[in-house]
Amino acid sequence: MHRPIDVRLLDASPAQSRVDTALRDHLLPLAVYFVAFAVLTWPALGSFTTALYGGYDDLPQNLWDLWWVNKALTETGQSPYHTTWLHYPTGTSLIGHTLSPLNGLIAIPLQRVLRLPVVYNLLLVVSFPITGWATYWLCRTWSASRGGALLGGFLFAFSAYRCGHAHNHLWLITALQWMPLYLLCLLRLLTQPSIPRALFAAGALLLVTATELQYVLHCGIAGALLYGIRAWRTRSLIFALRRPYVLPFATFLLTSAATSGVFVWALMSTSARDPLYGTQNPRVYSADLLGPFIPGGVWRFGAWTEAYWGLFHQGWIETSIYLGWGAILLGILAWRHRPRPTPTAYIWCASIIVVFYALSLGPVLRVWDTPTVVPMPYALLTRILPFFKMAGVTVRFMVLPMLALAVLASCGWTWLARDLTRWRIAGLAALLAFILFETFPRPMLLTSPEVPPWVQALRRMPDSGGIVDLVTYPSDCLYHQTVHEKPFAFGYISREPASVAMEKLLKELAIRQKDYVQLHERWKYDYLIAPASPPIAGLEVLYEDATVRIYSLRPRQMP
Repeated sequence: MHRPIDVRLLDASPAQSRVDTALRDHLLPLAVYFVAFAVLTWPALGSFTTALYGGYDDLPQNLWDLWWVNKALTETGQSPYHTTWLHYPTGTSLIGHTLSPLNGLIAIPLQRVLRLPVVYNLLLVVSFPITGWATYWLCRTWSASRGGALLGGFLFAFSAYRCGHAHNHLWLITALQWMPLYLLCLLRLLTQPSIPRALFAAGALLLVTATELQYVLHCGIAGALLYGIRAWRTRSLIFALRRPYVLPFATFLLTSAATSGVFVWALMSTSARDPLYGTQNPRVYSADLLGPFIPGGVWRFGAWTEAYWGLFHQGWIETSIYLGWGAILLGILAWRHRPRPTPTAYIWCASIIVVFYALSLGPVLRVWDTPTVVPMPYALLTRILPFFKMAGVTVRFMVLPMLALAVLASCGWTWLARDLTRWRIAGLAALLAFILFETFPRPMLLTSPEVPPWVQALRRMPDSGGIVDLVTYPSDCLYHQTVHEKPFAFGYISREPASVAMEKLLKELAIRQKDYVQLHERWKYDYLIAPASPPIAGLEVLYEDATVRIYSLRPRQMP
């Protein structure tokens, strides 16, 4: 007889032995999702040590982030949230930058034995089975089916959002390892509150915060929705003040404020004191109404739908938010055949899908990339809560609907598989084949980061002042710095403080005026990287090749 889906299964003890549980509920999901990564991205694993996974736009930034956290904590002994290695000598705050300090901490021991590009690849590859495993446990508690949980973990780990951003944004996809754990811990806290559960929920939130600060807003909204649902069901807006809840809730709030809250406060106070520039325009980086229902550019057969996703100027990575019709069908089945009364978890999933989908649409509704005059909830929220404006890429709100739909889909699969017959097995196999077909991602982009000879030459030069690089693309400078290890005048960061932007303008003016004396005396720059032609008179050449010259900005010593 089919066991009903019930949230009380959250605290059910496994009947099998611990060893059996470890094999079935830990090692098996991890192995399944690793094999899925190897198959879906084939032959990417063959280039694990020779190429970087992904395109090149933000890869230098990702590599620099890992390098800088290691250097700050193990060599200079300072907070990684401020650096003078970029925008030397004053430096810049990195609180608005996508630094991902947790990834950096994990990478510290790895950098002792592996090259930096290999460390990057390892973090990316491992994120897929870990995300699948975490989602598996979230689904397992709600669906009571290993098969359904395995499918739910696959749907989220290999969702269009994750597969798209895996080509460029390590910090975004690794943060999603911890999101399912946060939702699971939060639901445990709300359904059967205890102090240990409060500490686990705060710890899961900290893991998300320390990987990608932007997702704290997502976690906060999801938590508010769950609280509102519990308040509605208990007929009390202040149910958290009742005896079973008050101490666990106070523990969660205080612990979160002392951990994740420190990051949030630092961002808000820094932004108020020294405004941050670089937030994307939500009118450009918002979701299209049809985006979740039409396969995007990350799909292996994306050429079939390019007439739609090719319209978007923000590129196929940001617009890859396809939910999948197989998952939608299973989600609808789960909702129609949900247990009665409807468990809190089901209502929570449905509300997350509706609310976050609406937020992803940005300030105004867009249909087939055509803006309308219909205002959306995001426009109202930014008026009431101005800090919402920092979430300029509103299309990324679609990540939680994908997770919630994966959970509901796992429940739908469990319902379909309750009484297996020959025809039902054939139907399940066909549905699974269809899900694999519409999930199949495009081949992983592979990049070979090149280090020009002049970078190696610069590395061998004495360390003193900073460098001015007039040759290299700003983001590429970040990767070059991990090799030559010298501070430089500028440097690409996600969000730039206003004071840094003003200082940068003064430096650029001095460069345009060819005021090399000021560059050295005021900002302490010792090296200038410039094109080989035309030569710069009056400066000593330290290195030259067919394309680049390295000049000394120090005054020449009189004989």
